[in-house]
Amino acid sequence: MSFSRMALSLAVLEALCPKGANGAYPTKARGNVYRERIGPLDDLAEDAKRQLVVVVGTGRDDGTANSPAGPPYLRVIEVEIAIFVRVFTTFEDDADEETPPWIVPVTDSEADDALSVLEHDIRIALLFGPTGRIFRSLRQKLPNIVSTQEREPEEGIKLAARRLVLNVQVPDECTLVPADAEGVDRLPTPLRGVATDLIAAGYAPEIFAALGTALPVPPAPVPFTGITLDLDISQPSDGTADISADVAIPQG
Repeated sequence: MSFSRMALSLAVLEALCPKGANGAYPTKARGNVYRERIGPLDDLAEDAKRQLVVVVGTGRDDGTANSPAGPPYLRVIEVEIAIFVRVFTTFEDDADEETPPWIVPVTDSEADDALSVLEHDIRIALLFGPTGRIFRSLRQKLPNIVSTQEREPEEGIKLAARRLVLNVQVPDECTLVPADAEGVDRLPTPLRGVATDLIAAGYAPEIFAALGTALPVPPAPVPFTGITLDLDISQPSDGTADISADVAIPQG
């Protein structure tokens, strides 16, 4: 996983399941939001506590060079958000209270409505809500969002599923860091900025610091301190400079 991809994935996760939520989650899935999950969702509980699930992942990562020389690249990364709703054939509320169908759907049409409600929550959280601030500061452009219905095979439990794909333009990675940088400060941008914001939101700084420490030491950049201009104005040219000038490039 590239670091631009990692930064984007973490920013989306924080938008949909903020670390400091304290029960005030931005979507009906609440804390059932997972990042880069691999494998089937076949362990949903028999009660109504985990019937709404969101899985955040990334797909295609396109990099187009801004110049023939290569980097920095124009990075467009697919964010894939899979949302799952468990369909209950029967359900009895323990408190004998009526439970909204977008929380515990019983019919196929109710399951589809539940997906629409959850998708709406996701869009609001990412594009407008306070928990999506890190995501919105990272994204440069969001040219399109595609939503498709998924037809999942029924194996033991009945699931309704939908997939959102966001094509997000993000900054390319920049590995230039000070030679004396340590921990989080050694991470390349844009991951460094996202990590700093996530640490402020309550994420463990040790994880990002360990990642930065594990990175190889980047080569020190050669400072561009100046340029010498030699002009040959002889007619015809004799191959020697008639005018020379040294131009200093200010540093810092």
